Amino acid sequence: MKAVKLYNKSNSILFTTTENNGLIGVKISKNFCEILHISVLPSFQKRKIATLMIRQIINLYPDIELIIAETDLEAVTFYKKLGFNSIKLPSKYPDTTRFLCIYNVEKSLSRC
Repeated sequence: MKAVKLYNKSNSILFTTTENNGLIGVKISKNFCEILHISVLPSFQKRKIATLMIRQIINLYPDIELIIAETDLEAVTFYKKLGFNSIKLPSKYPDTTRFLCIYNVEKSLSRC
């Protein structure tokens, strides 16, 4: 229920794929996008579905210049493969490593 309330805000949007095998939740403001949530059903992973969802956000919002996502050690590799730069964040919780991943859409030739 907490997630539903988050996406009921006017600047937070939850998208799904046409096959309902992936979700991406984003917060959009003018030329900035924050990925709040991204997931693909396990049986559909490693098929570039998450990459395509990020590309679709860029296509839907052509004014976006910067995309950020806060993530864990497991997912930081995914973002790096797409061209995101990552910064290790100070630890908020014991035994938890978090990263801020940043993608400059304007400077990227591949746009993901």
